[in-house]
Amino acid sequence: MEDEQGTDAWRHPIEVRPIGVVRSPRVEATDDDWGAVAATIELDAERFTPDVVAGLDGFSHVEVVFVFHGVDEDAVTLGARHPRGNTDWPAVGILAQRAKARPNRLGVTVCTLAGVDGLRLSVRGLDAIDGTPVLDVKPYMTEFAPGGATTQPAWSTELMRDYWAVGGEPGGRTGGGGAPGGARAGSSVASSTPAASAGSRRPASTSSAAAWTRL
Repeated sequence: MEDEQGTDAWRHPIEVRPIGVVRSPRVEATDDDWGAVAATIELDAERFTPDVVAGLDGFSHVEVVFVFHGVDEDAVTLGARHPRGNTDWPAVGILAQRAKARPNRLGVTVCTLAGVDGLRLSVRGLDAIDGTPVLDVKPYMTEFAPGGATTQPAWSTELMRDYWAVGGEPGGRTGGGGAPGGARAGSSVASSTPAASAGSRRPASTSSAAAWTRL
């Protein structure tokens, strides 16, 4: 074992503290129909004042990092699995899918920011269930979208077909360098390339990251 300054220091556990919690009408683990879900992120009033979100209302979307808190550590997958247990889809490594049972149980999702009221952030399209601990919130900036066209396997496009559905109608989020789905009027949204409904830096999730039920 190396000391704190040694080459193995990166393997040491990292302690993180949630900055807030999700309040959502979704309380159970279901895979699809997240597009119209309206939720609130309540930031920790014991740690923060409204100054922490000053200027955030100038952005249309936020990127939310959260914990799949309903996943037991014993259920974490370290190898390959069939997404959603569907054997019609290939068994792929846990880092090649957005499943909840990941090594650190983290979800990442870009969602619409509908409003900021003190330490309460109103969001839409956040695929995290009620009570989910939130680790970070970042403003989504177009410059952080993938550079150039994105690609993905056909099975992932099929899996995501109803993930962002709204009112029973299929939903989707197109990427390839533009804004995430649900961008405000006037935003630049590039047309999607084949199999590009889930950009590599934006959740088709995230998730997410991604309610802790996802994929």
